Amino acid sequence: MFEFMAPLVDSPFSGGVVSDDKVSVADAVDGLFLGLEHDDLEMQVGITRDVYEALRASTDAAVRAVNASTGG
Repeated sequence: MFEFMAPLVDSPFSGGVVSDDKVSVADAVDGLFLGLEHDDLEMQVGITRDVYEALRASTDAAVRAVNASTGG
């Protein structure tokens, strides 16, 4: 089973979110396919790498990382 942690993607869905951490749709899809090509079971693209590491250290740190990225 593969796990893809989708980042904040610059799309109509995230249009109301102001963030420098948004990635393009192409970058998100490229990260997904690159991970699949390498048989990576866990794929993190963009800020999700940092969130994943923060989550492993502390759930509070992960929440702070997401909130900092989205202005929350």
